[in-house]
Amino acid sequence: EVNGWITAGTIDCGFVTMAGGDGFEVFPLVQDRLLVIVPKDHPFIDASYFPFAQMAQEAFIMPGEGSNYDLGQLLRSAHVKPNVVFSASDDYATIAMVACGLGISVLPELILQGATPEICAVNLEKESYRTIGIAVRAAQAASPATQQFVAFVRHYFAELIEGRTTH
Repeated sequence: EVNGWITAGTIDCGFVTMAGGDGFEVFPLVQDRLLVIVPKDHPFIDASYFPFAQMAQEAFIMPGEGSNYDLGQLLRSAHVKPNVVFSASDDYATIAMVACGLGISVLPELILQGATPEICAVNLEKESYRTIGIAVRAAQAASPATQQFVAFVRHYFAELIEGRTTH
């Protein structure tokens, strides 16, 4: 939705993943690790990583539209076609479905903060990230207020990553 709002001019800027930011100027802010989520009784909860090939053997829940841009790229690069049995329109619905034992999924670590204890997050076979950025249609053509906001957000995240901000 954010991409459409930026394209239509409904909003001046928005937070997107780099994979979903086609056609905009996107300024990277932070990397967010992608993790496999499994029910707490799954055999891989103590594994050092979850093999990509195993995704084809498990019932897989395809997460909401925002998360599957990055997930699609990851799966294509790993040459994996998961056994998709459900699609969820919301990341938290995906978490709930995994918690109920309906399958496994892959979600970003930031989404999983504070998630239910009924799931476990397992590293992927190859460590993978999504990059979150702030997008504008054209930075030079943006209003002065938008340019200032983008500059503020970029500065804030740079300090946060360097560990100087305590927010």
